[in-house]
Amino acid sequence: MATEGTVDTNATGAAGDAAAVDTATQTAAAATATADKGSTTDAGKANPLLELVGDDAETKDWLTKQTERAKDVPSLAKLAREQDKMIGEQAKKLGDATKGMVRVPGKDATPEEIKAYKDTLGIPETPEGYEFKAPKNLPEGLPYDGERAKAFAAKAAELNLTKAQAQAVHDWAAENAIGDITASKEQSDAAKVATAKAETDKLKKLWGPLDGQTFKANAAFADKALMEVGGQEALDEFQRVGLIGNEAGQKIIQSAAIATMLAKFGQAVYKEDEILRGDPGKLSNPFVEGSNFNVTDQMRMIKENRDQALSFIAAAGKSPKDFGLTN
Repeated sequence: MATEGTVDTNATGAAGDAAAVDTATQTAAAATATADKGSTTDAGKANPLLELVGDDAETKDWLTKQTERAKDVPSLAKLAREQDKMIGEQAKKLGDATKGMVRVPGKDATPEEIKAYKDTLGIPETPEGYEFKAPKNLPEGLPYDGERAKAFAAKAAELNLTKAQAQAVHDWAAENAIGDITASKEQSDAAKVATAKAETDKLKKLWGPLDGQTFKANAAFADKALMEVGGQEALDEFQRVGLIGNEAGQKIIQSAAIATMLAKFGQAVYKEDEILRGDPGKLSNPFVEGSNFNVTDQMRMIKENRDQALSFIAAAGKSPKDFGLTN
């Protein structure tokens, strides 16, 4: 026991040890509680923040995922601030990128919205609003197809093309068409030249050289038969089907067979001694109306050469009965 004025160190030490044990126990309990609270928060249970969002399941799910990344309120607030900053920066970038862009009207757009959209982009309200011009390099003799241009204007309006877009497509199509037509014509012209040369070579084998009297006489007979029997209408038809060419107003042989046939017909109808002596200008048919019509020559031919007279009468498109003859 301790006496007065002294301290029982044994008692004091025992009490201190007891106090120390009690404090340690309380600290351990607090740490355990804190650990338990943290673990339940990590597991999504007993999280006081979840109680603040009510019954919104989607928000709770989002908050649970966020608390997996931020273990406490300060960390969660910092994370939210960083995300908000990031979204703001992205929105600014998107805004800069879309500046000047026009919103395409939806299905429920009003006429006023559609008109505003078209006016902004320069889209005509009707096909008549498109103005197309004929290409400057349009080949001579090739008319501009205005009707096709109108049809394209209707399609351009249907597709909501701007004036500039429609004009660009029109010009591109026209340039390509001109190129195709030009190339086709060049090929056709080259083929005609080759054909004329080949057919002329065939006639040269039959009639001799081009500048020879026989060739000239036969060519004159063929020309006389064609123009006096068939006339311009027959010539146009021969040229249309490609049997006779036309170069600077000159008849070009495209068929040796046709030229030979006409020459033989001309010889049978118009043959005169002067022709074979190289004077084709003296070919004439006195039964044909016009400057060659001559009653005296008609009577002479009927008297001297009845068969020739019948041929000339037929070539003139008349009947032998008109001249007192029968076949």
